[in-house]
Amino acid sequence: MEKPLHQPANFPLTVIRPRRVRIRWRRVFRSPTALIGAAILLFWVVMALVGPAIVPYGINDSEAGAVWKPPSDKHILGTDGLGRDLFSRLVIGAGQMVTLPPLAVGLAVLLGTSVGLLAGYRGGWFDEIVMRLMDVLMAFPVVMLYLIIIVAIGASAVNVVVAVAVATTPAISRLVRGLVLDLRNREFVAAARMRGESTAYILFQEILPNAAGPILVDGLVRIGYATFSIGALGFLGLGLPPPNPDWGRMASEARQAIILTPTAALFPSLAIASIVVGCNLLADGLRELARSEE
Repeated sequence: MEKPLHQPANFPLTVIRPRRVRIRWRRVFRSPTALIGAAILLFWVVMALVGPAIVPYGINDSEAGAVWKPPSDKHILGTDGLGRDLFSRLVIGAGQMVTLPPLAVGLAVLLGTSVGLLAGYRGGWFDEIVMRLMDVLMAFPVVMLYLIIIVAIGASAVNVVVAVAVATTPAISRLVRGLVLDLRNREFVAAARMRGESTAYILFQEILPNAAGPILVDGLVRIGYATFSIGALGFLGLGLPPPNPDWGRMASEARQAIILTPTAALFPSLAIASIVVGCNLLADGLRELARSEE
């Protein structure tokens, strides 16, 4: 049991505040790693916003006799098995790929942070029960967990977000719990207890702000993982239902023409990989900046 900080009765209680590491966002532009990652992600965000207005074809516009055509002046990325323009489908599909992964990870961070904060701070039997439940979820192979959830509730954009969030929550909760186990023994937490602050105040005003940096960096990395996972679900036919231009489904459908038109599978795969790389580079850059601020 922690010993409270003793204060002479004749003196006012001193409020102990930690030295919180803050990232100066203007310095992000001085980090080549973060800058490259941010540029990649910004490119796809811009494509998602303005893409539908600049593409030459709709997602279901097909051309007779133009099946699995290689890149040309008319179709700069070629066509798919139904004669649809790959560039148009790729650009319009960017809207889903820059929206669904952050939503899934945001939901997972909300759930995982709440679980980790309570389990780490309270400890005891509550911590044991909650963490064992998280261990059970983590024991499932990720792909199998996706399959169980999607098959049970059906394939849709909302259900894909739920599946990715459920599979991601346990790892985030363990990360947050580890941070809380370290922070709850610091002097500023003990001082808050002596002042009679509530548990909610200590968790959200003292502990959470000091754990926000690692959670942010981890969340950026997990957005990349979520993008890959959503692409993998589409590749397996469990992602967004047709006629949505799912990048994973586009790569899967192109397997039948991999010899004839390899670019049909290459371009959506590179698009998924670019978002994953962008998230990792930005996370690495922010991690370096946070260390330099310490």
